[in-house]
Amino acid sequence: KWFAQPLDVLARCRDPHGTGWAKLTVFHNPDGQEVREVIPDTMLAGDGAELERYFRGHGFNLAPTGRQLLRQYLIESNPTARARIVKTTGWHRAGPSDPVYVLPARTFGVDGEQWLYDVSGDPPKHFAARGTLTEWRDNVAALCVGNSRLVFAVSVAFAAPLLYLTKDESGGFHIAGNSSDGKTSALVAASSVSGPPRDYLQRWRTTDNSLEGLAARYCDALLPLDDLGQSDAKTIGQSIYMLSNEQGKARMTDQAGMRHTHRWRLLFLSTGEIGLGDRMGEAGQKPRAGQELRMAEMPADAGARMGVFENIHGSETPEVFARRVVDAAGKYYGTALLAWLEY
Repeated sequence: KWFAQPLDVLARCRDPHGTGWAKLTVFHNPDGQEVREVIPDTMLAGDGAELERYFRGHGFNLAPTGRQLLRQYLIESNPTARARIVKTTGWHRAGPSDPVYVLPARTFGVDGEQWLYDVSGDPPKHFAARGTLTEWRDNVAALCVGNSRLVFAVSVAFAAPLLYLTKDESGGFHIAGNSSDGKTSALVAASSVSGPPRDYLQRWRTTDNSLEGLAARYCDALLPLDDLGQSDAKTIGQSIYMLSNEQGKARMTDQAGMRHTHRWRLLFLSTGEIGLGDRMGEAGQKPRAGQELRMAEMPADAGARMGVFENIHGSETPEVFARRVVDAAGKYYGTALLAWLEY
């Protein structure tokens, strides 16, 4: 009796603390693409309606009367293979094993089990690679030579994964200056270390809750935030504390329990036409010393009358050079972080 298309259960999964059990499944959607989904054991409870909706939404072919048989199959499947599930990128460890660095599509380090990055919603696109490391070095990194702000921005991207190893605290830097001085190109170059700048680069125009989610998705990596002027002047000071203190707000559930609190480690790099003091001043606030320490500020003007640039590598104008940086970063990206983590 046919009730569903082929479905394999590859491993039983749990988080690094031994909770949140689930099963790793694999099947093919109608386009013939392989689909790997982590199915929480909690989804197997009840009448199976939630389970059916989930699978059908991912292109799984199921008979009208197949819901309970699918549920029974998943409950009874008990593969010997084990995997760990994490909700943030970056460094993780389970028990006495050595730490591993987890990205959405790859894990660095040696561990006896598979590690999976699993988040709800659309799969993250910001950690992706295109081109080769040599192409990134020749077309993006080469343009940073002789430009202190670009070199610094790219260096922050390489420094972020080291926080765990050096036991340093999270923090950030802010590049402040005029609107046409090339600040964003520094963020674009830095973003290209880890992924496609179009997806990797973020903006300050966001809520506290969204900023927490972003921080978790950029754990142990660089979080680039453009245009401080678009932030909420009333809460920007607290946002600086939150990012540097490495965890989100504690919240309660409807049953008076505690919700999961986002945690992270990261370095963030910010740009804007104004600094933190001016932005907070628009809401009648003054920055505290702790906030200014957690987001160190530097002028965008490098002193060569070319905005953030000191060497435009033969370009006609700083504006043309900025476009060269952005165009190159849009073609070659992500390979530098992979090579750095491998090293």
